[in-house]
Amino acid sequence: MNPLDVDSDGDGLSDYDEVYIYHLDPLDSDTDDDGMDDGWEIYYGLNPTLDDSDADVDFDGLTNKEEYSIGTDPTKYDSDGDGFSDYMEYTYGFDPLDPTSHPRPDILRPVKIMAIVVAVGVITALVFLRRRFLVSKQTT
Repeated sequence: MNPLDVDSDGDGLSDYDEVYIYHLDPLDSDTDDDGMDDGWEIYYGLNPTLDDSDADVDFDGLTNKEEYSIGTDPTKYDSDGDGFSDYMEYTYGFDPLDPTSHPRPDILRPVKIMAIVVAVGVITALVFLRRRFLVSKQTT
């Protein structure tokens, strides 16, 4: 057994890596106490020293902690690649890790239309604010 491979807290990171690379506590699997193991956070590029459990890195509607608890990828909007967001599948009772398990497209049509309307509204607002900022910057 290689002493550099010992993982005293069972978080998927060796004690050596926790101490010398990531500067974490090798005896605490969740250094920031956010409910997600340090190794999982490191694997997905999250910060194991900052409570980022309520963040939604991939903007799919599920928080990082929810993604951790159901086993989905917090950096992918659609973990199984079937065209349906993890949030949609999870909310409607389907498996977001199984590409053959998803809602019927005709059920989601109104939801998709609403998402498009919201997205267009957000983009319009951002363009308006950018133009307003540029105009105000030119007048000063």
